[in-house]
Amino acid sequence: MADTSNFFKVLGGSLYADDPTYAERDADAELFAALRDGEFCYVLNSRQMGKSSLAVRTIDRLWDEDFDCVYLDLSKLEAKIDPAQWYGNIELELLNALDLEEGDEASLARVSPLVRLSRTIEDVVLPEIDRGLAIFIDEIDSVLGLDFNADDLFAFIRWRCSLKGGKQDGAEVVEPDRASGSAVAGESSASTSPRTSSNTGSFA
Repeated sequence: MADTSNFFKVLGGSLYADDPTYAERDADAELFAALRDGEFCYVLNSRQMGKSSLAVRTIDRLWDEDFDCVYLDLSKLEAKIDPAQWYGNIELELLNALDLEEGDEASLARVSPLVRLSRTIEDVVLPEIDRGLAIFIDEIDSVLGLDFNADDLFAFIRWRCSLKGGKQDGAEVVEPDRASGSAVAGESSASTSPRTSSNTGSFA
């Protein structure tokens, strides 16, 4: 019989991937399948309803499916900083999670923060990944506290996910051996259980 003595000591935050108190929902299977297929997904719900725990369990399952996974909690990033520092923090979190080094500092210093992040993903991260890649971005409502508009980040994520197997601006997009996907978690008062949606349709 499993030892349950420590199962009820989590106050806020996410449950462990193998926590037996976790209530599996339709969203578990839907999010896992969509990310495995390289889709861009949203997970929307109010606070303390299991979004982060869903991410933890999905990451655990994707690892078993030969995926590298990165979990970015935007609430852990400083808010009262300029765009270059904020995007730079995301870049460092991404590289550290994958145990990679920064690219050519001289060339990247001349571009905007979002282009720098984009080039890091294209030129540093993806060439080094020989498995699937799933990036989870949690606490996206924290961007509301920034002194600048971060909408371009999410537009870039949608754009990058839409390039699978296609062409953009005349340039061929070379896919890695496995699909890459992104999951974005945010707050919503419109539902009572996690709802996932991808750029190809919605899941009830």
